[in-house]
Amino acid sequence: MSSSMKSLAALILLVTPFLASGTSVDAAALNVVLYASDATNLHGNWALQSDSTAAGGQSIAGTDKGWSQTAAPLASPADYFEFTFTASANTPYRLWFRLRAGANSKFNDSVFAQFSDAVVGGAKAWGIGTTSGLTLNLQSCDGCALSGWGWLEGAYWLSQASTITFASTGSHTLRIQTREDGVALDQVVLSPSTYLSASPGAVVSDHTIVSKTTGALSAPYSGTPVTLPGTVQAANYDLGGEGVAYHDTTPGNSGGVFRTDGVDLEAASEGGYDVGWIAAGEWLNYSVNVTSAGNYALQLRVASPSGGSMHLGFSGSGGGAATVSVPATGGYQTWTTVSVPVTLTAGVQTLTLKFDSNGFNIRAITAALSTGSGTSGSTVTVQAGGDLQKAIDGASPGDTILLQAGATFAGSYTLPVKSGSSYITIRSAAPDASLPPDGTRVLPSNAGQLARIQGGVAGLPAIITAVGAHHYRLMFLELVNTYAANDIVELGDGSAVQSTTSSIAHDLIIDRCYIHGSATAGQKRGVALNSASTSILNSYIADIKSSQADSQAIAGWNGPGPYTITNNYLAASGENILFGGSDPYVPNLVPSDIVIRQNYITKPTSWRGTSWTVKNLIELKNAQRVTIDGNIIENCWLAGQDGFAFMLTPRNQDGTAPWSVVQQVQVTNNIIRHVASGFDILGTDDINPSQPLNGITIQNNLFLDISTSWGGQARTIMTLGGSNIKFDHNTVFSDGASVLYADVTRVTGFTFTNNIVPDNAWAIMGSGASPGNGTIAIFYPSATFSRNVFIGGNSSTYPTGNFFPANVSAVGFVDAANGNYALTSGSPYKTGATDGTAIGADPSVINARVPAM
Repeated sequence: MSSSMKSLAALILLVTPFLASGTSVDAAALNVVLYASDATNLHGNWALQSDSTAAGGQSIAGTDKGWSQTAAPLASPADYFEFTFTASANTPYRLWFRLRAGANSKFNDSVFAQFSDAVVGGAKAWGIGTTSGLTLNLQSCDGCALSGWGWLEGAYWLSQASTITFASTGSHTLRIQTREDGVALDQVVLSPSTYLSASPGAVVSDHTIVSKTTGALSAPYSGTPVTLPGTVQAANYDLGGEGVAYHDTTPGNSGGVFRTDGVDLEAASEGGYDVGWIAAGEWLNYSVNVTSAGNYALQLRVASPSGGSMHLGFSGSGGGAATVSVPATGGYQTWTTVSVPVTLTAGVQTLTLKFDSNGFNIRAITAALSTGSGTSGSTVTVQAGGDLQKAIDGASPGDTILLQAGATFAGSYTLPVKSGSSYITIRSAAPDASLPPDGTRVLPSNAGQLARIQGGVAGLPAIITAVGAHHYRLMFLELVNTYAANDIVELGDGSAVQSTTSSIAHDLIIDRCYIHGSATAGQKRGVALNSASTSILNSYIADIKSSQADSQAIAGWNGPGPYTITNNYLAASGENILFGGSDPYVPNLVPSDIVIRQNYITKPTSWRGTSWTVKNLIELKNAQRVTIDGNIIENCWLAGQDGFAFMLTPRNQDGTAPWSVVQQVQVTNNIIRHVASGFDILGTDDINPSQPLNGITIQNNLFLDISTSWGGQARTIMTLGGSNIKFDHNTVFSDGASVLYADVTRVTGFTFTNNIVPDNAWAIMGSGASPGNGTIAIFYPSATFSRNVFIGGNSSTYPTGNFFPANVSAVGFVDAANGNYALTSGSPYKTGATDGTAIGADPSVINARVPAM
């Protein structure tokens, strides 16, 4: 073992408890420890303050305005703050809070606690947005004296549960709201073990600071170790926190996506997420289960403008360590694969990545057996008239099947299960020099160099995956179906055949394929996306249209993700992209970790006035952690529905999936144009029970030609409830009466900042309410409306801190008439945003990200 490998081995033993073969780590061993400095969304009376007696030197306190008590939790409080944390499913956590009463007064010693998704006694409890909450009162008896900090789990006169569970593993939110003025908080502990039967400290005069790593073990991110051979996603490092599951030298997540702890993550250009902003000395742990001992090739997906280096090692494999040199690839999103050999023993163990330098990103690590795995890497050519299914059935992982360019292979072809973890590639035999290079979208004009697979026999799709099939790549293919009422490609199964996670097809790629319906008959669906770990890249999906039913270029409802949809042309009449719309057969499944980037998403205007059923461009009915970035999204009109570009509406469609939710959606850096309306946002399903919509960010987008000429009301956003919705740094050109319209119920946690919008009749309006401030008071209580430019608006109608130029010319656009929406240096709003930048969208960022048409 080299000296560097000895150092790595010592590191692994230091940060990770030794795991013998066959041993697993239970995520229930993890304490969740939150300090005041971890809090977000401080509203109203609460403020973070320096405090030498508090954990981390800071506490959060409410100003003592004299005795004031709120009788019960508020659904929309003005004074609150929140914590976001990661916890495991179905694990009992005991709750502990450390409070201090202002002036040691019994009139300053209580708060209410609420959760996004806590479960008590089998039912959801203390929900954010409700009038239910856990009462926390520091005084431990009637007449007891108070002194300094004290730990508590409830209120002395109430019988309340103090142990909760969560239905899902992942991110959860805790909200603390005011009961009495003047109280301070510095620590919250959710303990499944260490403090399950005893308090962390005393109820008075306490000096206990609970370490964030107390009782914590590095536990698998998904609850079970990743199986090897297989792929470890770099963003799925273990649970356990700083110093246990990872070490990161900077606070917070610099990329602000996917997870909320200290590791820096961003959406990767080729799908999923990567670890970025890497610094020398940082490290990450991953729990893995090596099913077969032997020699492995580790294939690391990396990107770097200048190169770098790291080490990796396995806690259970003496020889399982390697040095990895990262080459210069040309950029932080220009990806390549580096392969290194290791020898591994069987069993559950920890993979550790230790970074020796900065300057590179990592997205995934794939482990494949070097021998005995059936990875031949051979090439099989199938000429016109040949037996394609026989070639697929006989292929081994790593093989490439070449299909004669220009030939048609008629039939429905099934991708069967193979034992290896290397991709089988099915592609045109045309030379690469005659085909679009990597990262370039295929076009209909390339059809002559593609091989054509034509479904329709017995009405079946062109491509179907067997139950649990994995590691297939389709490239340079023209995919069609002569039966217009079906799908062209089915990845995974949307029926009850796929009702367990083990049955889901996974690790599938469609790259540079031309998928299209008939120009006259149309097609119901291009790709049914019910698989896991799937990418659709650089492809052209067109003429997906129907006059009999909804049609989608891409639709998924029974697959977990992650999904990457990048640099495609997508044209469909119903919904261009849809997630949800039919209840999943896999219990508790929510399509997750979806990246929709740099696509051209459109409906040809020649379809307007025809019989094709036109609805929306992007619709989410059951989806979470969705990034929609750098797309052109255009052309939707009043027809089958009201012509909204986006429908964000949680739907328990068939009444069997009450877990359905739309949450953590980021819509950034897009051009959204030529539509009847922008966003239709629904708080909860109004027919069947669902989870509440939350966490929607719409930021740095250009909204152009949102117009009644496309039918409808030309509303940029319509809200019907929901929580934590942010509309920030957008520029809107609309001729509708309202930019923001509210109906049905209020939105909690609403932010409307730094936007340039027309006032027209009234920029902000609600059903049964007066414009501007009247609507805000009813539908957006405690919301933030600041630093917006309301063109032609009246200052008396809106909150203070906004701007009201008389017309578009007074805004100071460089050349709005010719499409340049940047602000001139002389614009009064050039540095007027809350962050000191220009108000409105930044066209330079958008133009650098959106694709060519």
